[in-house]
Amino acid sequence: MDTTWQALRTLIGDYFMEMTSGSVFFNIWMKQMGSKLDFDQGVYVDSMGALLNPEMVEIEKGGSIGIDALLFGHIYEGEDGKVKFGKIKVCEGGFVGSRAIVMPGVRVENHGTLNASSLAMKEEIVRLR
Repeated sequence: MDTTWQALRTLIGDYFMEMTSGSVFFNIWMKQMGSKLDFDQGVYVDSMGALLNPEMVEIEKGGSIGIDALLFGHIYEGEDGKVKFGKIKVCEGGFVGSRAIVMPGVRVENHGTLNASSLAMKEEIVRLR
C-alpha cells in the first residue's frame, strides 16, 4: 500500500503539481497531503520542498514560502541515526525566503523573516527584526 501511495504521490507531484506551485491548487494539494494551511487567508507556497514532510508543516494567515525553500520535518540524530520529527510552523505574516532551509521544530513568529539562502537550525525561533 505504501509503495502504491509513493508512486501516486510522485506521479502527481512531479508531473502535475510542480506546475501549480504558487497557486491555490498547490495549497489544496498540500492540505490534502496533511499540511495545516490557512489557504483561504492568503497563504503563498512556491516550493515543492515544502512537501518533504507535509504533515509536519503549518502555515497561518499570510504566511509565505519562497521558491525552492526546503522544509525538513525530520532529521537523523545520534549514533544510531534515528529519525526524529518536528513540526514547522510559519505564523501569521511569516516569510521563508527562496532557497532557505528550515529544520524540524522551527517556528517563524508573526511577521518574522528567514532571508533567502538562510538556514534555521533545529527548534530555532525566527523573530521579527
